[in-house]
Amino acid sequence: MNQISINLLPKKQKKQRFCKLFILPIVTAFLLLTASIFIIQWSKNEELARIDSQLEQAEQEKLLLEQQTMNNQSAGDIDRLESAIAFMEQYPIPTVEVLNHFTELLPERGFFESFQYTDTGLITLTVQFDTSREAAFYLHQLEQSEKVTEASLQSIVAEEVDALEAASENLLPRYIAQYTIMLNQQLVREENEVE
Repeated sequence: MNQISINLLPKKQKKQRFCKLFILPIVTAFLLLTASIFIIQWSKNEELARIDSQLEQAEQEKLLLEQQTMNNQSAGDIDRLESAIAFMEQYPIPTVEVLNHFTELLPERGFFESFQYTDTGLITLTVQFDTSREAAFYLHQLEQSEKVTEASLQSIVAEEVDALEAASENLLPRYIAQYTIMLNQQLVREENEVE
């Protein structure tokens, strides 16, 4: 009898090789795909954490800027208030009261021709007098006034009178004096506040 021997092992090896050739790449692709998904997920989580950190930092900076803005506004309000106070301290003095004071110092026949007043307290005054002596007396009165820190006579000129008019009407020449006066602004302000 002849025995027939069947060898099944090599055929099994072919199946295993076939499985290895197809399953191994699929498993490898699955593992690579899973690893890629995990890496992508991890990088997205990292990016999300970085964005959250930037957002938190931006919110802190926003709060800090708002606080600085409020502080600057408060400082700005204080600066505006100080400017208003400084302006009020330097505010020009009512001219009427100053003019009334200088009018009181005039001799009986003295008349203002012009009055110029600057906010620095400098006054230029042009006055008409009957005699040059009255012009000198008025300068003395200005120098004695508490409301004046400095006074000077800049010029005095005799006004020309027509000879015929002077003879017919007994006219004497008039004297025009120009004064420069520095007003004591603080004293005048204090007196105005008391009133």
